[in-house]
Amino acid sequence: MAIDQEAFGYFYLQCRSDFVSENCVYQDSVKQERQLGQGLIDMLCYGHEAKLGLDQLNKLKAKCFIPANTKNMFTKLWDKQRLDVNMKAQLKMEHDKSEKDSINDIKLRYIKGFLEITQGYLVEHFKITRDGNSDHVIVDIYREEHPGVYLADSAQVS
Repeated sequence: MAIDQEAFGYFYLQCRSDFVSENCVYQDSVKQERQLGQGLIDMLCYGHEAKLGLDQLNKLKAKCFIPANTKNMFTKLWDKQRLDVNMKAQLKMEHDKSEKDSINDIKLRYIKGFLEITQGYLVEHFKITRDGNSDHVIVDIYREEHPGVYLADSAQVS
C-alpha cells in the first residue's frame, strides 16, 4: 500500500510539534523515560534526514527533542550531565538497531509511540440533535479498528 508522503510527513511534524510544545494530553501513566524515548526516536529521525553519523548525533542537545516538563527535571548541572550520558548510551543502541530502517519506518515508530502516550489525540466529539433526540458522534481517524466517524455507545461517552 502506497502512502501519501507529504501527508505522512506533515502528520509526523504535527505530532512532533505537539509533543515538544506539550500541546496534547498524556495518559496518566506516562513516565519521564517514555518521553525521553520519544525524544530519542526524534533525534534518530533528525539524524537520518540530515544524514548525520552517530558522532554528530551525539553532539545534539537532547533537550531540543523533549517537552518542557521533562526538560525542567534536568536543570541542575549533574542532572544535565546524567541526561546527556544516558541519552548517548541509548542513542547508540537505537542507532545501531535502526541503521537499516527507512526514514518512514523511524517516523512511523515515533508516531505510534506518540499516539500510545496521548489521550484521544485529534479525536473530536460532537453532540448532534435531531427531532428532539441527541446522539454523540466521534471522529477518530487514528482508531486502530474502524477509523473514521461513528456513533458512540453510551458507555464510550464521558
